[in-house]
Amino acid sequence: MLNHSAGDKRLYQETYELWQSEDGECDLFPQTNAKARQLLPTNARLLCMIDALPWEEAQRKKHNILGWEPYRPTTRRAGAIDATTASDEVTVCEDETYHPEICLVALEPVSNFILLEQ
Repeated sequence: MLNHSAGDKRLYQETYELWQSEDGECDLFPQTNAKARQLLPTNARLLCMIDALPWEEAQRKKHNILGWEPYRPTTRRAGAIDATTASDEVTVCEDETYHPEICLVALEPVSNFILLEQ
């Protein structure tokens, strides 16, 4: 979805899906992420679609829709990786989740940035 902002700058807005399972767990992910949709519990239902730019705006809207306290993004912690990190050395931890089948993940422990899902 294309969105025009002031000054005729073009910004791409993303559509996110907000799902909730019977146990109250919520999942928010880009509509284009078919793998995330496949990992949802069978009892999950689609609550709504959220158009947002960037991720933090999607989170703010999610919190508002669910009646939660306002979203407060976490600040980048010392040693955390992000798109601007220029280091060749990264600590990686293994973990797994069950959604409904086992899914292995590799993540950077300071930022919880997911590097790999399989």
